Parts: sequence; C-alpha cells; structure tokens
Amino acid sequence: MPITHSPFAGGIGIEGISWQPRETGLPGGTQIVPSGDMPGHITLEALYGSPMEEKLQAFLKPDLNTRELLFPGYFNARLNNARKKLRAAARKNNSPACAKAADLLEEDAQLKELLSMYRGLLQKG
Repeated sequence: MPITHSPFAGGIGIEGISWQPRETGLPGGTQIVPSGDMPGHITLEALYGSPMEEKLQAFLKPDLNTRELLFPGYFNARLNNARKKLRAAARKNNSPACAKAADLLEEDAQLKELLSMYRGLLQKG
C-alpha cells in the first residue's frame, strides 16, 4: 500500500506523522541576536556590584559585637524588650508600622512558647 499524506489515510505511520512538505525557516532579513549581545542586557556583576546592593548587605548583616546575643535567654529578653518599645512607640506616634512589628514579635514569642510546650509533651512520651 503506498504512503499517502492524507489525514484520512488508514496506513499512516511514523513516516506520515513526521513528514513535512517543505522546510520552514525564519523569514528573510530576520536576525537573532545572542542573549549576551542583546542591547540593554544587565549582567549579574553590574546588578550585584551596585552601591545599593552594598548598602542593603551592610544593613542586613548582623552586627554581633555583643556575644551575649548568642545565648537564647538573653536574646529572648532583648526581643521582649524590643516588642515593648515598639508597642509604646506605636501608641505614642500612632504608627501602624510599629504596631505591626510589635504584633509580629508577639506572635513569634507565642509560637516559641507553643513549640516549647509541644517539645515538653513529646519528651514526656
């Protein structure tokens, strides 16, 4: 049986599915520029080497001049003190940002307490 390229032919196999009547290509005059040569392309070095990135890294980098912050009790006491100060600043300045930060610290303290309770229950067995 001869191979026909009709969509209704019963004997179509792999040859019929992969057969293309003509080659398709890009239209004439079209040029594709490699991504590295693209105009306006931002390199990672330029992005991460910016002064803004250095300022953000300096701001986010923890400054551990006081080694006591590594002790859990001292750290939690400082967090509790920060929460109280944020709550007072929120009341004094009517600041929703300070209130939200205080709420987050309070929620964190509650989650730590809940974790401690679960840990105690698991240890009891």
